[in-house]
Amino acid sequence: MKRWEASLRGPPAPDPTSPEEIERDQAIRRNLANAFGFALPPEEPQHELTPAQAAAAAAEARLERDLRAAGLL
Repeated sequence: MKRWEASLRGPPAPDPTSPEEIERDQAIRRNLANAFGFALPPEEPQHELTPAQAAAAAAEARLERDLRAAGLL
């Protein structure tokens, strides 16, 4: 319980930023989905983002991850 509390209070994990990190993250998610038998939403095609779009997407992903970690999603 203390480790879980510390993980909520600590800084969020960094979002993957390089194409290799993103690909590895997607592969891990697919493997977990296959192992536990649930479906993932279809992946959107990758395209170049402007710096503002990338920052907004990263902020949204962080918010969603934090809300999931807190059990609110």
